[in-house]
Amino acid sequence: MDSPNGETQDGYISIDQTPTSEEEQFNTFSTDEERRHAKLSNDSDEQDMGERLRYADHAYGITQAWVGFLIVLTITQISLKPLKMGLETTEFVTVFTTTTASIFGFWLLVGNYLFHRRR
Repeated sequence: MDSPNGETQDGYISIDQTPTSEEEQFNTFSTDEERRHAKLSNDSDEQDMGERLRYADHAYGITQAWVGFLIVLTITQISLKPLKMGLETTEFVTVFTTTTASIFGFWLLVGNYLFHRRR
């Protein structure tokens, strides 16, 4: 025989294998306020997913431009070195390093925004 809280005599909790959506919602959320909060949270998560996709696409495009810039810079540097033109070694390393550091910083900001931890 089951107790009012759903426990059977042997201490197990009986669970309906085929609850209706109303029963499931009622058992999951005890108050209307919790139901409203869950709906708003779900809507917010759905919007966040769309924004994540959009920002991820933009960030990927910026990364492609960064890699392209580094490739062009390197090829240009190699091509102009025999002609005694182009950047000095320290200038080249500085441009290469600061551009890379900027992109990593950008990815850190985007990553923290897109995949933030909820507190």
